[in-house]
Amino acid sequence: MLPYYIEFIKSAPDELTILAGFLKMPDGMMVLFLSPTYCGSLEEGERMLSPLRTFVTLLVDQIQPVAYDALIHAMDAIVPKGRHYFIQTQWLGGLRAETIEVLVEYARQFSSPFSAVALHHFH
Repeated sequence: MLPYYIEFIKSAPDELTILAGFLKMPDGMMVLFLSPTYCGSLEEGERMLSPLRTFVTLLVDQIQPVAYDALIHAMDAIVPKGRHYFIQTQWLGGLRAETIEVLVEYARQFSSPFSAVALHHFH
């Protein structure tokens, strides 16, 4: 699925960014998430994001218009205050097949349902 994301994002306009990555569900299942943000007209956003709804079977589809304040606070529920967090960032010039394999293997070894790997595409 990440190879599709890589090809999709290559032709994405500056108005679109997608946070992608891996989460461990409470039942232990590993899932790939895509969290797109399109800053443009609703019609163009729907057209631009429609392929993301069809390239795999979705567990949940929450793509919808969101107010700026709600977008800023969208992750608050999964990173509640009071927990201790460690975040490490790394710039990648692109995602090669070998890099994807390493990320998938790393995600399979998560020791906690609160662990995640996130890739954020920037233009």
